[in-house]
Amino acid sequence: MRKTLVGAVSFVLAAVLLSGCGLLGPGGTTSQDPPKSTETDPGNPGGNPPPGGGETDEASNFPYKNGYIADHLDPNHSITYETHEFYQGTLVVTYTHTSSGGYYIGVVGKEEHLFIKNGDTGKYDTYEGTAAAGFKKTATASATQEEVDKAVGFGAGLMSWYVAEDPQLTTGEFMKLVGSETVIGRDCDKFVEELTPTSGPTTNTYWIDKATGVLLKYTQDDKDGHVDFVATEFKTGNGVTLPDHD
Repeated sequence: MRKTLVGAVSFVLAAVLLSGCGLLGPGGTTSQDPPKSTETDPGNPGGNPPPGGGETDEASNFPYKNGYIADHLDPNHSITYETHEFYQGTLVVTYTHTSSGGYYIGVVGKEEHLFIKNGDTGKYDTYEGTAAAGFKKTATASATQEEVDKAVGFGAGLMSWYVAEDPQLTTGEFMKLVGSETVIGRDCDKFVEELTPTSGPTTNTYWIDKATGVLLKYTQDDKDGHVDFVATEFKTGNGVTLPDHD
């Protein structure tokens, strides 16, 4: 029952190639889907209700159901994750959103893309380049909100992975609150999920940021070994900016 980012990564690396200029084509379709980001508002991934607290034997007691992230996360946010053994060893992924309508997704050593809202047109200008060297606008390409959501779904999806990957977690049916721990200086609720699928026992552990509902750390242990991802940087508020661009 190993959760995997293989499809997610290959999706974002393919989805951000629009026809003719290296970015999304009409419809933004590919053969694979990213983790099911429950993002319902630009800048509010996870679309996650005020906390209920307590252990999670009953659905009503799981604090971080749909709506929590949307209600608690500043629209200006940026997060960097390091993933281990999900996809060809280690990946470093950064996702940024700004309240002005900007999105950045970067997978170090693989792909980086920038989208900036074009006024009230409902479209986004697309940019090519890197965070290190800067981005330049692609003159002939634009993207819809749906296409942008798909392109950044990998990074945004990690923030709400506990909702995206296992619908049972939205009810808290199998999750136990085992305590509180700190991840990158932020207070987190730690949940453990013990499953016994036909493939063998699986233990999933989640560290969820109390203030925002964002998943800052995840581990899975099963017969195939250990995989994990962990946030190495998480910023919110006015200090969040997009990479340099023209």
